[in-house]
Amino acid sequence: MRVDPQPLDFVGPERPAATHGLSAYDAAHLKLALRRSIVLVIHDAQDSSNELNSAAWAARSLTRTGADRDVAQRGHDLVMATQKGVPPALGSSPDARLLVDIDLSVLGSPAKQVERYGHDMRQEHAWVPGFKYREGRAKVLQGFLDRPRLYHGEAAAALLESQAGGNLTAALTCTLRRLAQ
Repeated sequence: MRVDPQPLDFVGPERPAATHGLSAYDAAHLKLALRRSIVLVIHDAQDSSNELNSAAWAARSLTRTGADRDVAQRGHDLVMATQKGVPPALGSSPDARLLVDIDLSVLGSPAKQVERYGHDMRQEHAWVPGFKYREGRAKVLQGFLDRPRLYHGEAAAALLESQAGGNLTAALTCTLRRLAQ
């Protein structure tokens, strides 16, 4: 499991939640959901229901700590907002958009860190044959590059968009080169 403490900086004092359109109440829920997703204990690279299992775990954990049903559901929904193909309504709240930006923040890291992340992803998916993995990776990378904008929030876009675009282009070029071999 990879844990990068930097994502919490998006809602830290140097990047106040208010700059992301979040109330203090929303920011508290976001931080709680983010901590629940960072400590993701339910992760199996061969299982497509990781987010669903983690979201259910987050909701149960919140309920056990005394959170009411709405808070538990919100925690569930925030974890689900990071899932590929999330329904638009789930990913449309300011806190869900910020959580997705945080989830994608690694792509805007320095190139060496993104290369290491790519290597770690390959290790997690070592069970996938090389050619199939590279085909799938190329589709994912191209999908990110085809977006008009990778990050929802102005702060994330200003901080990360340019670096992420360069990293994605470099990773796609390398992946396509390996596919052609």
